[in-house]
Amino acid sequence: TFHDRDNDGDLDMTGIDEESDLVFLFVNNGVSSINNEKVPEVRINVYPNPAQSGWHVEIAEDECDYIRIVDLSGKLISQYPCNEHIFFIPAGIISEGMYVLQAFGTKHELMTSRNVHLIK
Repeated sequence: TFHDRDNDGDLDMTGIDEESDLVFLFVNNGVSSINNEKVPEVRINVYPNPAQSGWHVEIAEDECDYIRIVDLSGKLISQYPCNEHIFFIPAGIISEGMYVLQAFGTKHELMTSRNVHLIK
């Protein structure tokens, strides 16, 4: 199950091992690079959210190369270039549910450590 268990704005995962009656909690502490430097925070605004027809995405960063929409398992749903600071993503390409929007820089590095959720 995905839920913000520690109230920090991201989704954490819980599970139950039915054989041993143990409950597991996996806390999402954000993403950092291999050398333990924090990922830079890029301001991303998405509206409306939830959406039926699509989302307007504002990215306040010139270095954004592309964004990805992934499902909660990490599967790539779609990818868009960051040609403008404000652009539109049509919702018709995805099924109802919750997705994560990820922004990547010109060197293909993840540009934000917080999850930006898209809800349809």
